[in-house]
Order: sequence, then structure tokens, then C-alpha cells
Amino acid sequence: MRAALMSERARGFQPGIATTLNWLSEISFGARKTREKFVKGPLDALAAAYGEFLYDLPYRRQDGSLPPGGERTIEDAVRRLKRSEKARRLDAEREVRDFWRAGGETRTGFDQMAAEYTMALVMDLERGVIACEMEEDSRAVEAMLGEPTLSALCEALERIKQICLCSSAADAAKMAYGYPELLLTSSSAIVARLSQLKTMIPGADVGAILRQDSKSFLQRDIPEIKERFRALRDAFPRVNVARLVEYDPSLLLLDVNVGLNALRELWTEEEFAQSDEDNPFFAEELSLAIKTLAASPPSFSRVLVPDSRRLMGGAPPPRLGPSAKSQKRLKLDVFGGDQWFKRKCEDAYREKPSLELWHDLSSRLIEADIVPTRLRDVTQQHVSTSDVEMHALIGDKIFGAALLEEIVGNRLCKDTGEATRQYSEVASNASMAQLVSECLPQHVQGGREVEEHSAGTLVEAAVYMVNQMAGGPQAVQQLAKWFVYNVVVEGKKQRRFTNPKGLIIELNGHTMSHRIEGTADHEPAFQARCVWPKEAPREQQRETTAIGKSKKEAEANAAKEMLEIYGHEIYNAPAQESAKLKEKKDLKMENAYGHLLTLGGVLVGECINTASTNETARYVATVRLGNDEARAEATSKKQAIRLASQQILEANGEYD
Repeated sequence: MRAALMSERARGFQPGIATTLNWLSEISFGARKTREKFVKGPLDALAAAYGEFLYDLPYRRQDGSLPPGGERTIEDAVRRLKRSEKARRLDAEREVRDFWRAGGETRTGFDQMAAEYTMALVMDLERGVIACEMEEDSRAVEAMLGEPTLSALCEALERIKQICLCSSAADAAKMAYGYPELLLTSSSAIVARLSQLKTMIPGADVGAILRQDSKSFLQRDIPEIKERFRALRDAFPRVNVARLVEYDPSLLLLDVNVGLNALRELWTEEEFAQSDEDNPFFAEELSLAIKTLAASPPSFSRVLVPDSRRLMGGAPPPRLGPSAKSQKRLKLDVFGGDQWFKRKCEDAYREKPSLELWHDLSSRLIEADIVPTRLRDVTQQHVSTSDVEMHALIGDKIFGAALLEEIVGNRLCKDTGEATRQYSEVASNASMAQLVSECLPQHVQGGREVEEHSAGTLVEAAVYMVNQMAGGPQAVQQLAKWFVYNVVVEGKKQRRFTNPKGLIIELNGHTMSHRIEGTADHEPAFQARCVWPKEAPREQQRETTAIGKSKKEAEANAAKEMLEIYGHEIYNAPAQESAKLKEKKDLKMENAYGHLLTLGGVLVGECINTASTNETARYVATVRLGNDEARAEATSKKQAIRLASQQILEANGEYD
């Protein structure tokens, strides 16, 4: 009424009734309540009467809908409770305050606050401001409210407080205000959901996430939430996504892919590469940007209807994207390693390693012991004396042990696979060809370019000879430290791709090459083409070309160019399941009903044929796991039970 009358201001006058209503609101709840000179007495009584009048007005429209702005919070309810004596159940309020004081709310004022929030919850439940969705649940809550002491309601709030680690009973009442069904939810169901969220979002306070929106996070399917968390984590590898969703859990309820795709059109790669360390407010800015650009979350439904074509039917679709494992490797290369790797490098290499002892001992070596014939004669073929080859064979093992000891001893790798990759990079002939003029300057003078295989032979033979001298093992260890620093540590910092072709193949790319016609036999040239992803339609593929002196060099150059130009797009592409994992998952899905039984699931009723006479058999099976149910149809009992079991197991994250 007041809003309609206030709109008349635009026509040049203010109706007296609108002015009066504004004045009544101000003396009752607004600034004038403390400014008016005659607050006590008649004016105060008038303000109280106006509050009672507002309380008696129907909160909902006749059709049951809320008026504009009707979505209220428990804080609003507490303020309304304090203003209206009629709404207060004073005897019950004293009992509630005593309950909370006896239950541990001994801090000054906290028992009063817990009682006020509890009674505000009771008031709005009784008035219908908030209500359960199911009539059966509403009757159960009404039974709680009908008790004179409200003991059952307080016990339910105390249980919620303990499980969700609420700081006070007021927080538990706030959760129940947003989702009254929480008062009836079993402790095991809440604990199970908290456990699932903790497994999915390690490092986050899942209690805080549940406290902010208990309805959504208790009702939503875990795979749906997990998919959105993974999308955020993959899009922002340098951001603490656990802290981000703890700050704003609603990000896990939005279709974040919509917001991320829109954000990629607005933000540069440098802005995407930011982290919490670069910008302390990046999480808040990121949350606001994604929510602004993302669509509203889809409506939730507890009915689980299996898609038999996706679960069981036909051959799997062609792999169109990279594997998650190869995506992670690419991200680490692009961003110079993760924070853990950077910290280990800082601890192990506070200063750049020197080669003082190694240079001193290696300068005493003679060419006949270490230098291949290729570097003594100008020939087209690599030829080496048998002695140098034998020295290099033994030196390769000595140097390899020193390199691995340096990598593993400084904990630059997390597992054997990563240790193997780092060792392969640092011990490769290509790395030795790049560094041989620095580690053996007396034997490769003037920065002379050395063919890769000859460089490897030269370094390994030198290691063997130096290792036999006094102080030799220490010099070899010094060389290993220097090699690891320059290849692994500096390579990560400078974002070098050590094996671009291999990484592209892992990422589901493809390279091909051919000799350029007309090039001389003594100086051939090859052109290579790199395509990603290899099985996608032509219009969806990315392509780069490059030239090299050999097929290997040309394909490596084309793959490197692909990673440099389209790397951001590749590591943000949806990850594909590997063939081995898919085979394992298929076997697990084949015995879905047996797996369901081991988890405590059951078949509800019997699997019966619902088809009419002379119609194709149509069996319907319903299974239950905890509070979830799934139903499926098929032409046989076994297939129907299996499909229903697969659907409910997938909904509970068993196939993730």
C-alpha cells in the first residue's frame, strides 16, 4: 500500500497517508526511533501498536505465494520477535534458554541469543513463513512445535550443532530456518554427506559449506557437485579452489562451464594464470565474475532415471580430448611446476651450483680417453674407438646413479613415474649436447656445436675417467647437481618442453612429416604437421606446421608450436577417460547389483513385468541405498536390476 502511494510522488505531491505510514515505520524501526524527543510515553506505545498491526497482517498472499521481498532471513524473524509481545511464547522461551544454558551455551549472552533464534524459528514455522515441502514432514515438525517445552526441537538443533560444528546453537537454528527438513534428517545421512564432500574437496571446511546452504548440499547429487569442482580446479590450477568454494559455496551449484567460457572471452591468459599469491583478492574477484556470467542453477530432482544407452549400450564414443594425467603434466610445464616443486627447488638450490672441482679434474683428461673419433675427424658417420665406447658405457651408469640420487635426494619428484621422466630429460643426449661446451670447455672449445650422440659419449666417458681420480666421486656429484639444476629446475622455470611430441601424443594429438621436394641429399629438409585432437571433426581441430633437418626435429618443432599456441585450450579441454580405467569401470558396472549389496543397498519389492499380454516384456526394478532410490526398465529382470543399481551407484560417486 505504501509503495503504491509513494509512487504518486512523481506526479508532484505526496499523499498524507503515505507520509503517515512512513513516519510510523520510522518511529517503530527506523532512525527516528532514537531521534524523536518524545520517544517514551504515547509515541512509544503508538510504535508498539503499529508493530502489532503489522504482525497480524497475513504474511502470504491468498494463493500461498510470498509477496515481493518476502524471502526473509532468521535475523529478520528475530527482529520481528523482539518487536511483538504477541508472538512470544514466554514460558517456552524460558525453557529453551534453560536448555541451552544447561547444554553448554555458558558464554555471556549466547544462551539468550540461542533462545531468541530458536523462538524466531518456531514463530515463522507456526505462521507458515517457512515450511517443509512434504506434508508428512510438516506434520512431524508441527508435533515438535506442539510440545510446551520444545525439548524435541532443541535436541534436534543440538544434534545439528554438534555434527556440523556450529559455533553456537543460533547457527544451527539458522540452518534449520533455511531448510526445515534438516530437523528431521538423520545424523547418519548428514555425516555421510559431510564425508562425501570432504573426500571431494580436500582442504575445505565442509561444515562451513553445509552451514551456508544445507538444503542444496544435502539434496544435490555428489557427481554433479564434483564435476563443477573439477571444472574450477582445472580452469585455475594456481588457485586454492577449496578455499574459493568455502568462501562461496554457490559456485558448486552453478553451471560453471557457462561462466568459465564467457570469462575466457573477457580475460587474458595472464589473468587466468593469476593465483592467490599474486592477488590476495583473486578468489573474491573470481567468484563474482563466474556468478555474474553463469546461468542460474538447474532445478534439482531426486528421481534417478537411468540412461541405458550411456550405461550399457554400444561402443564407447571416440576419444576427442586429452587424458587428465597428460593435462596435469602440461599445466605443470606451462606454469613452471607446482608450488610444492618450487619450494623444494628453493630449499635445494639457494645458489646456482658451480663446477669448480669438476673443471679442475676434467681438464687433466686426454682426448684418446674421452673424445670420439667423430670429433677428431671430419666424417659423415659417427665412429668411436672401442675404448671410448666402453668408458662411456660405464660412465653412463655412474652418472645415472648420481643424477637419480640428486633428483630423489632433494625430493624433486613425488613418485617413481615423475622421477623417471626427470631422469630421462636430464640424461638425454639432447641435454648433454646443449651443456657439453660448458661442462667440458677444454675439449669442446669455442662453444662448438656437437652432434647429440657424440656429446653423450663425450660426457659419459669423461665421467668414467674423472670418477677414478682422487676426489672424483665428489666431482661427479657436483656435475650431476649442475645438470639437474640446469635441465630440470631451470627448464621448469623457463617453461621448456623437453619432449613436445611425446606430450602431444599423450594429449591425443598426432604428428606427421614428409621430406620437402627438391632439397639436397647432403642437406635434406622436412616439413611436419601437428593436429589436435586427432579424432575430432576437421573444423574442430587445431593445426601447426614446422620445418626441421630431420623428421624427428620437424615433428618436435610442430608439436612444440602446438603446445605454445594452443596449450591453454588443450589443458582446459574436458579430460577423457583412459582405456585401462574405462575397462576397469565397465567390469565394475557389470556387477553393479553385487556391488550395491556390499554397500548395504537393497532391491525394493520384486522386479515385475508391467507389459500387457502380447507385448514385449518390460520389467521394472527399484533399488535403494540409504535415502536414495533409483528405478529402471528393461526387457529382462537381470538387466533392469543392473541398470537401476548402476544409476544409484553412479549418483553416489562410486564410478568417479
